[in-house]
Amino acid sequence: MRYPATEKLEIIRLVEGPHLPVKRTLAKIGVSRPTFYRWYDLYRRFGEGGLEDMRAGPKLPAWNRIPDDVRVEILDMALDKPDLSPSELALTFADERQYFVSEASVYRTLKAHNLITSPAHIVLKAADEFKDKTTAPSAKYLSQMNKQFVCCCFLVNPDWLQDVGNCSFVDAVYSFVVDWLAVV
Repeated sequence: MRYPATEKLEIIRLVEGPHLPVKRTLAKIGVSRPTFYRWYDLYRRFGEGGLEDMRAGPKLPAWNRIPDDVRVEILDMALDKPDLSPSELALTFADERQYFVSEASVYRTLKAHNLITSPAHIVLKAADEFKDKTTAPSAKYLSQMNKQFVCCCFLVNPDWLQDVGNCSFVDAVYSFVVDWLAVV
């Protein structure tokens, strides 16, 4: 229940009276102690005017919102340096302007102004299916381990490749090693 400032003042004066303890007086009136002490603090600091209900004013900006002038600076830098990605732009902005802005915030700012371009590098896409299909669930992991094992053995001792025919498990990755040697 909201009390007008005059009733709040009456309650404060009633509680200040010497006849009953504060807790018992507030219990009889039906006002909680935290509420009373909040009123009492306002009364002591600001007088009777502090007991008036606070009018709702304009909302304060969110504490984590990027100010508009900083957004404009980000946009200016993005237009000056169009070759930078949002992550590079965020790092450059932090270095040059001494103001940290996350990569996600830079991305959202640029996206809001339609300044996100396609990447300048080639993006590798996943294939629809594996090139070398496996027959058992564990075969996928074994084939990867075999490839790594053969590559490691070859790097340690290049002459080891001559004995590849003697190892039965290496047959599956022999073509991989030959292809790898052709690239290297």
